[in-house]
Amino acid sequence: MPATEQIQNSITAIENLIGMELLDQAEKLCLTTIQSQGENAQLLNYLGVIEHRRGNLSKALSRFEKAEDYAPNNPELLRNAEITRNELGIAPQTADDIAVSKPMGFTGERYVPELTGQIAYEHYHRYAFAREYAKGNTVLDIASGEGYGTALLAQVAGSVLGVDISSEAVKHSSTRYSRLSNLEFRQGRCEDIPAADGSFDLLVSFETIEHIENQEAFLSEVTRVLNKDGLFIVSSPNKKVYTDEKNYKNPYHLKELYKDQLNNLLHRYFANVHLFGQRLTFSSHIWPLEKTSSTTFAHYTRSNAEVNRGVDPPFEDEYTLAVCSNHNVRMQSGASLLTSDKDEMYQDFTNRGAVIERLDNELAQARARWIANAIQVQSAPKPSPHMLEVYAISSIEDYRTFVSENRPTAELPSAQGVDCQKSVERIVSMEDFPLRATLPESDIRQAFASLGSWYTGFKFNGHLYGGHNAYTNDPRLEDFLTWYKEGGDILELGSFEASHTLRLVQSPQVRSVLGLEGRDYLLTRSKLIKLLSGSDKMNFAQCNFERDDISSFGRFNVVFCSGLLYLLSKPWELIEKVAAVSDNLFLSTHIANSVNASVLGHDGEFHPGGAYQDPLGALTTQSFWLTFESLVKTLAENGFKIVNVRHFNDWGGYQLVDLFCSKVTATSALSRREQPAPEVREEEHIAGVEKEARRHIEYSTQGAARDEDYLRLVEEIVMKENFSIDTSLSESQISDSFKELGPWRTKFTFNGKHYGGESSYAGDPRVRDFFTWFRKGGAVLEIGSFEGSHTLRLVQNPRIESVLGLEGRDYLVRRSKLIKSISGSDKMNFVQCDFETEDISSYGEFDAVFCSGLLYHLSKPWELIEKITAITDNLFLSTHYAKTGSISLHDLEGEYYHEGPFEDPLSGLTPQSFWPTYDSLTRVLENNGFRVINARHFDNWGGHKLANIFCSKENHSTSVS
Repeated sequence: MPATEQIQNSITAIENLIGMELLDQAEKLCLTTIQSQGENAQLLNYLGVIEHRRGNLSKALSRFEKAEDYAPNNPELLRNAEITRNELGIAPQTADDIAVSKPMGFTGERYVPELTGQIAYEHYHRYAFAREYAKGNTVLDIASGEGYGTALLAQVAGSVLGVDISSEAVKHSSTRYSRLSNLEFRQGRCEDIPAADGSFDLLVSFETIEHIENQEAFLSEVTRVLNKDGLFIVSSPNKKVYTDEKNYKNPYHLKELYKDQLNNLLHRYFANVHLFGQRLTFSSHIWPLEKTSSTTFAHYTRSNAEVNRGVDPPFEDEYTLAVCSNHNVRMQSGASLLTSDKDEMYQDFTNRGAVIERLDNELAQARARWIANAIQVQSAPKPSPHMLEVYAISSIEDYRTFVSENRPTAELPSAQGVDCQKSVERIVSMEDFPLRATLPESDIRQAFASLGSWYTGFKFNGHLYGGHNAYTNDPRLEDFLTWYKEGGDILELGSFEASHTLRLVQSPQVRSVLGLEGRDYLLTRSKLIKLLSGSDKMNFAQCNFERDDISSFGRFNVVFCSGLLYLLSKPWELIEKVAAVSDNLFLSTHIANSVNASVLGHDGEFHPGGAYQDPLGALTTQSFWLTFESLVKTLAENGFKIVNVRHFNDWGGYQLVDLFCSKVTATSALSRREQPAPEVREEEHIAGVEKEARRHIEYSTQGAARDEDYLRLVEEIVMKENFSIDTSLSESQISDSFKELGPWRTKFTFNGKHYGGESSYAGDPRVRDFFTWFRKGGAVLEIGSFEGSHTLRLVQNPRIESVLGLEGRDYLVRRSKLIKSISGSDKMNFVQCDFETEDISSYGEFDAVFCSGLLYHLSKPWELIEKITAITDNLFLSTHYAKTGSISLHDLEGEYYHEGPFEDPLSGLTPQSFWPTYDSLTRVLENNGFRVINARHFDNWGGHKLANIFCSKENHSTSVS
């Protein structure tokens, strides 16, 4: 594979990982790609994005600025760095200021002050220790590195010289810490220090000696440059704890020392050596709150039920510090502590503890469900392979009839073929497979082990490999092979570890199976199974079912989809994609037990997603399980007639259903009647788009509220999917323009041709509410215009004279301007605006403000409402709000939420946003003179509460649902 293609594949994977908040995996892939392919702007930018999401702003800025070195004119990189500087409070004015503020890159060994956590505590504590001896003295810091510690010493010393072998480090520190007049940096080696004999009262060298092969030469130089009463403070990792106990080898260390080796070596050059130990540990602090003239430090050690004072810690030091001299020195430092004003180590510990506790509880519940299910399965009678709970179903009415009649289990008719049924039984019950690869058993076992922790167990030539789940006698496979006899080419969606694939290709009727899988490591495992079986009937490809177009893989005789649909956030979209590639579909999926959410007319319930490393989890943060009725309706809407069904009341603690459906009119051999697929009338479709919302809404009964012509116009605009083109651009030019400005989130249809992303805004209740509640029209200011999706519908209303769309991201403004150009509308315009900082009053006054999907992305949402009140009397607001008020900010109750990076168009421009509660939100509106006229609540919109609100300074009657 060419290097450029490898990098692009890695970048795609990194984007996916970041989008799923798998930051550790994304960082690892970034660093691996840099190691093999070299640094480039994109990879460094992603490293910055990862650190930004973690909240490490200084480290993120370092990454962004390094990326700028490779692409100095890239507007996205410049914008990322600018935002991060603002968040850090850095506003460079001159070239020198920029040089001073620019952090130094972390090499993996040399510490820089932007790093946090354990390493920061260790490094700062050593310099704090040395500062006690540096007061008023002439000091040398050998291997001064970034210079942060040398600068700390200079704050109390008479003069300080920092020496480092790296010219880059010397240049950086000389610039960054130039404000200290008693501080100087020089380039030099530890074995040849650039200073005169007897020049210094104090020489410090932290974590240096282990990097030097000729340590005696270094110590000879130390004694040369120290005066006769000079002091040498040195630290080095204790090899026993740092390396041996951790079984860790630091590649930067040339010669590590055990504690006694360091002590013996120092005694050869100094008469007095006082050793100190350093190690990061957790402790409880008690300190006097009243000011005292002296500070005392008492050390207690808890051991079992006893507490002792003044004894050595029950662990060995990880780092050894030594204070060396050739004369008697009064020790300035005894035992000491270093803490942080933010206490981030403890906060991280407690946060991780809460996560671990939650995961332990979930694991315990999962184990309990598994045990209960296992007991139930073992005690249940084994069904005969010739007796299946199957029936023909063509509609919801058919399904209800079956339930009401409680029809008994039907026996498979002999007309289906005894020989075929025997073949099905043989394939389904297979445990052992012939091994066709010319690999020794030990190599196969090693290959399985190298590809991670398997879920599926495979037996080849009597040897068992992989996990513990053999998939033998799997009823899902039996149903598929029994219900679909034609064979041919199969598309398997969610091939997992090829457990089903391996059995599918055993059927002589099956010509080929293409397995699509979302996780790369599962794809690699499947390819190993193909290698071992030697079957050329199976192949595998990676596919993100949430966004990829599966039609690129061609057409198939049948689609086999088991254990995937309920892992998707929009399962109906996959069914639409399947309808384009096959006339036959076998589907095995969990279904919702109840209805607690309705999304675009689909009833069901939300379930938590999974992590990328969890092979049984979803690729998104949450998935949506359809009810059986919604599933049947979705299949019917896509032309599928259900031929066979089987229900499992408890499959892993949930309901599961096997379905075989077809666009072919032929019925199952078990069917006693044939009914056409249910027709979905247009008015039913419109009602389905906002089924749940219509239960709550009450429109105003004032005057024009009964304007039926206007309501029909509203429906026409809101439900509109296809828009006409008023541009000289050809279809190919439009398509190229969309690709150039992508990736898009919104799907636009112009003259019947689809462009952009996958999210259609047809039927959006937010636009409907705005038009219904605000009838006057006029000039509209749209705050948060995104990709121009709402704007395009707003300008279709003849009462709307103009729409000015404000958007915070430049690339979204460019996309919106493309939509304006294609539609040819002179009623819409777009401007970039940072809603957190800019004054929107400069754009004039408006008849109404339309603000959808923005307020909950702001760190101070009340400020935007204050700005809006100065430019309009009418405000439509669609926003998420907090369920509880766990935090109080600006006299408002609410919750904090973490935002994504700048390149995520669905996130805010700041790292953290504040969501007020609904009561707090309405209070802010009232305080700014707005009266809530209409409101509609959605209990579950993307997993959160959302409200559409229309408020005005004018007098209206109120309709709040």
